[in-house]
Amino acid sequence: IAIHSEDGGWVHADNAVRASLFQAIEFGTSFIQEDAPSISELEAQFDRIVAAPGAWIRDFVNLDVEVKVQTVAYIRHRYEGPAWIEDGPDYLYGFPSEPGQDTTKIGVHLMATTWQQGEERPVADEKLVERIRDFARQRFGIANPEVVETVTCLYTSTADEGFRWGRIGEKGFYVSACSGH
Repeated sequence: IAIHSEDGGWVHADNAVRASLFQAIEFGTSFIQEDAPSISELEAQFDRIVAAPGAWIRDFVNLDVEVKVQTVAYIRHRYEGPAWIEDGPDYLYGFPSEPGQDTTKIGVHLMATTWQQGEERPVADEKLVERIRDFARQRFGIANPEVVETVTCLYTSTADEGFRWGRIGEKGFYVSACSGH
């Protein structure tokens, strides 16, 4: 099962966040990169507030979210196609190779591992990395897929996998779920 959208695409999250920060600074936005003050302290300093802290959203708002750990691997393989997510038990997903790179990012969208703030961030699950290798063999026909890098991604999820957003304090808004991008 697949849905294809000719005008769909993906955004390199790190580059998008960096570009957004630079543009916001050009327009006079202030950023705080330290332990987050309370909403009332922020409201005293700023005209508007947007809280999009990803896995740390519950520091600000009591939401029905859990923080999940996802395993992602970069396989040595150049892929020029669209982003995808498989309709299957593991919901494997992936992205085309980034410009100038010879790797394909493949992840497993499982809601099995929950992370609690204060815990050490887990390393990639080797069983899931092997599942990603198997998938690369099946989807791309790679006899022996080389894993170049593995990472874990923290993101919030809800029972219905929907996003949550709303007002926070008198001057602000919050956004969740997912990785906070």
